Amino acid sequence: MYQNEDVISKAIKTPDGEKDFQVRYIRDENVGIICTPTDKSFFLLDSADYWYDLIQEKYPPVMKCSCKNDRFHLTFDYIPRVDTGDFREISINCSCTVCQKVKRLPPIEIDYSPSAQLFDQPITFCKQPKIKYKTYSLAGYWSDDELIGLAEYLSNKNLFVYCWYWDSKNAKRCFKELSDEELHSFLTGKAERYLAIYFSEEELDNIPMQVASDGKGVIIQQDIWRKNGIFMLHGPFMIVSYGMFYQMEFCSEYIDRDGNIVPKSAHFCSLTKDFQKFSKQLFKNN
Repeated sequence: MYQNEDVISKAIKTPDGEKDFQVRYIRDENVGIICTPTDKSFFLLDSADYWYDLIQEKYPPVMKCSCKNDRFHLTFDYIPRVDTGDFREISINCSCTVCQKVKRLPPIEIDYSPSAQLFDQPITFCKQPKIKYKTYSLAGYWSDDELIGLAEYLSNKNLFVYCWYWDSKNAKRCFKELSDEELHSFLTGKAERYLAIYFSEEELDNIPMQVASDGKGVIIQQDIWRKNGIFMLHGPFMIVSYGMFYQMEFCSEYIDRDGNIVPKSAHFCSLTKDFQKFSKQLFKNN
């Protein structure tokens, strides 16, 4: 069935036969959810793996046609990968239920296998589409002593320390584990410019990363701290007349693909509480 490059189209309907949908779609991530007139929600394709993390900052609005209608019929166009049972690309077409005008969402490139399940089950039920979980953020114009104090506190807790940075000599982005000495060099500006530093409960041998399309090294997913036991220090940026602005993010729980709020390890939960107490005392003293 999937042995050629012919487009395979599939009209989308729920197990109950509903086919009119409101659509909420995050274009930059190709992640979305649909809702029926009976108020049942469904994830599009593999959106369940990413949806909850992406909506924590902003919930996407309902998509509307130029005629102001917000209900659509959906058709998915699948392009098979030659000589495999997989797909290399999927396009989502949204046809307005009033004027029939078609909105075509950006094509989704599929770079993993197997992917036949995306055809067999193009939508999956979502019990609760809008869930928030508590995250923590430290941000401000920290002094060098404050920055180093926070970093050294975490590195002394037997956490693995990794750095995503710009290698100016080779003009590319790199990722590697740091020693205490290397960490201090990055923080004090004696090493290359860091894009992010990760203080991780576990080794990060298999974190999501990809080679950038610009050919300048690897890209790391910025939200890996959400599901993993990680304190993430973002690369600083200069605010004119104010100084260097720093931000660190972490959380002690996450949402799984079934919409359940799950606590991280007892050790990491305890560490987040201790770190918050330490940081308050540090900034109070300084």
